[in-house]
Amino acid sequence: MFEKFENVENIVNEITNDGLNINAHFNTKNENLPIDFLLYFGNFEITQTAFNKYLNEQKLKGNAKSCYKNYEENENIPYRFITDITMKKAFLNALEIL
Repeated sequence: MFEKFENVENIVNEITNDGLNINAHFNTKNENLPIDFLLYFGNFEITQTAFNKYLNEQKLKGNAKSCYKNYEENENIPYRFITDITMKKAFLNALEIL
C-alpha cells in the first residue's frame, strides 16, 4: 500500500477517479476524504471532482448541504459525525456541492 504514495500524482488521480477504495482491505464507509492532501498535491479542480464523487458514493450530499448551512450560520459547530471533518474542510476551501 505504501508504494502507492511514492508517486503522488498517481495516488491523487486514483483517489479522484476511484474514491478511497485504494486497496481490497480498506473499508470506505464513513471515511473522510483527504481534502488537504488533494489540494496540496493536486489542485482545486481535482479536489472539487473528488469531493462530489465522495458525496455521491457515500450518499452524503444531504448531510453536506446541512453542514454547509450550519457553517454559514456559525463556523464553530462541534462535529457530530466522523464525516463532518470532511464537510468543514470542504466548506472552508469553498468546494461546491454539485
